[in-house]
Amino acid sequence: MLQALLLDLDGTLIHSEPVAARALMDALARQGRQIRAADADLVVGRTWHSALDLLEARGLVPSGDRERAGLLSEVLAVYREKLRTDVSEVPGAARAIRELSSHFRLAVVSGSFREEIGLALEGLGVAGCVSFYLGAEDYPQSKPAPDGYLAALSRMGLLPGQALVFEDSEAGMASAIAAGIRVVAVRHCRSMADHSPWLARASGVVVDWSQVSAEWIRSLSSADPKVTGE
Repeated sequence: MLQALLLDLDGTLIHSEPVAARALMDALARQGRQIRAADADLVVGRTWHSALDLLEARGLVPSGDRERAGLLSEVLAVYREKLRTDVSEVPGAARAIRELSSHFRLAVVSGSFREEIGLALEGLGVAGCVSFYLGAEDYPQSKPAPDGYLAALSRMGLLPGQALVFEDSEAGMASAIAAGIRVVAVRHCRSMADHSPWLARASGVVVDWSQVSAEWIRSLSSADPKVTGE
């Protein structure tokens, strides 16, 4: 029986990933470095450290520990300010969380740091609806590795079949599926291309949260994805 919903944050509950990419580009520009928007989009679905590792492998960010730490500090300062001013809710997210919290246990599993998650949940007015949240500090490997979702299951004392994940990105979907958990794709932020093969692996697909309900969630069939809000 389904007991818990595990929710990604960025791109799933809030429309923040373009803001994160912009914060990265702005911080690098202050250091005299320019990167393409496509490279900055590596932040989508990943922790900051994982994204910076990928950019470092391409020679696009500093490689020294001190330089990396300085860049990350600057990026986070810019991003956390933008969280308060530039980030919008994925339609229906706050309402859905409030309603669903009376039917299921809820937790957030994000690649963001805990401070950012807390800011976002407070901004949505739903911090009290979530049992706990896990950020980049709380598990070893970034999505697409399953570590975050496995850690959430362990903390809840649940098996994979007792949970359902909501995700927006390929990395996030890969993480949930690797953990053995069914996943619903949230399409509002278009983090995945329309032809992404990962969409075929979703147990459900929604444009946003406006029509998500406890009844809809319980009706899901892994063999027959339901598309809501198209």
